[in-house]
Amino acid sequence: MASALACGRVCGRVMAPRARRAALAAVMAVAVLLVCAAPHARARGALASGALAPPTPGVRTATGDFTAAQQRNTLRVLDAFAAAMPWLGWTGNDFCTWAGVTCSTRGATIALTAPVTDSGTLPDLPDDVDYTLVTIWSIWLRRDGEPTTGTLPASWGRLRELAFVTLTGDGFSGSLPAAWGSLAMLKMLRVLGGSVSGTLPWEWCGMTALEVLTLSSTQVSGALPPEWASMRSLRLVDLSGAQLSGTLPPQWASMPTLESLSLRRTHVTGTLPASWGSMATLRVLNVSGTQLSGTLPPEWGSMRLMTEMALHETRLSGALPAEWRSLRSIARLSLSDTALSGTLPASWSSMSALAVLELVRTGVSGSLPAEWASMRLLQRLDASQSRLSGTLPPEWSAMPAVTSIDLQLNSLRGSLPASWSRMARIQRLTLQHNDFCGCVPASWTAVATLTVDVDARHRAADCATAAACPAPTPEESSSVESSSSGESAVGCDVANCAECLPGSATACRTCDRDHALTNTSTCARISGAGAGVVSTAAAAVVSAAVVAVFLATV
Repeated sequence: MASALACGRVCGRVMAPRARRAALAAVMAVAVLLVCAAPHARARGALASGALAPPTPGVRTATGDFTAAQQRNTLRVLDAFAAAMPWLGWTGNDFCTWAGVTCSTRGATIALTAPVTDSGTLPDLPDDVDYTLVTIWSIWLRRDGEPTTGTLPASWGRLRELAFVTLTGDGFSGSLPAAWGSLAMLKMLRVLGGSVSGTLPWEWCGMTALEVLTLSSTQVSGALPPEWASMRSLRLVDLSGAQLSGTLPPQWASMPTLESLSLRRTHVTGTLPASWGSMATLRVLNVSGTQLSGTLPPEWGSMRLMTEMALHETRLSGALPAEWRSLRSIARLSLSDTALSGTLPASWSSMSALAVLELVRTGVSGSLPAEWASMRLLQRLDASQSRLSGTLPPEWSAMPAVTSIDLQLNSLRGSLPASWSRMARIQRLTLQHNDFCGCVPASWTAVATLTVDVDARHRAADCATAAACPAPTPEESSSVESSSSGESAVGCDVANCAECLPGSATACRTCDRDHALTNTSTCARISGAGAGVVSTAAAAVVSAAVVAVFLATV
């Protein structure tokens, strides 16, 4: 493979992205769609659901609106398609009058549905053509019956104006032509299914206008070319289901426009590159079902636009990075069927957009963070078949959007919190095969829309006794008594203070006898009536203010 420096020489002619984002047209079940661009018409692409489509026609025109040279050279190329696909039945020179052809100021659109019993091949293009005068800018081939067969012609790389290519079907074969790297105007390339094989050509970095690349469910193999980092317009790459191997190129971190990357069900190995944390535009990443290993890079917490990350069914391990709390746009995070371990970071409560979190069959342990109650958009949490312990946080009753929580097959204990019935949208709680005690709270059964899956003993008539919660140990009782008797015994550093504010060692709540609370929450000795002290009413106001400040910081 050529070096990255060589790619820089070949693909350094980076073009400023042309205007795009026109409306997406639904993919038609067509056999051939060829679009011949008028002299001053350009395609305006749009990224939507992984597909681009040509714009709708403008004012209708005729073949005569092209120059004579454009008509002659374009017709030579169309004749090659007609010869390779006899069922087209194209005759004559006035291609704008052919059945299914619409010519407009945006170009001439040819959309035909072939009989399911007919077939054809992909044509090689003639040599005796001035391709600077060929105005074809879109080729769509889709067959629902007999396949269009043949290898991908390298000669298509001569089509200077070509902006859209879609090939769907099982009959296509051969390797990806390196010569297509000269298609500097190409915005979308989709090859779906079929027997297309070979490797990803590094020369394709010359497609400087390419926005969408889809090669899913093909036989394409080999590594991801580092040279593709110079593709400055690329926004969506879908290589799912291909036979790719090798590692994730760190160089791809420099792609300035990449929004969506799917390598699902490929044979990619290696680790997640820390450098990818600088991919500021990446929104969707799917590397599930691959052989990736290593740990989750803390640097990926910088992906501020990331909305969906699928890392399940991989060999990833290690802890959940606290730094990922900065993923403020992440809506779906799937980490199931991995070797990830450690505890659930309380700081992930900052993932304010998180709606779905999947941690099924992992090694994650520890307790459920009470702080996650602030995740206002969380709808579904599935951490089943992991190693979680501790109790169900009553604080989670404040989650306003959660509809489903699945915690089955863990080591959770304690009683089922009655307050969880206050979850406004809860529909299902799956909690069986844990170490809970007591009965299903009556408040849960009172919610008609709630389905609760628990072990039978929590619903039995004698659940209050047969599944009774154990009495607290002397150590636990001592801890509770110490806590309820006031926090002054634990780290209160204010002189002459009998009790500090909860959680504070420097703000007093109650002073010793003969001392009064000052407006700085310290204690001053009473030296006379009202001298240098705060009155009882004033002390209450100051204390309330300090409590408010404290509550604002927890």
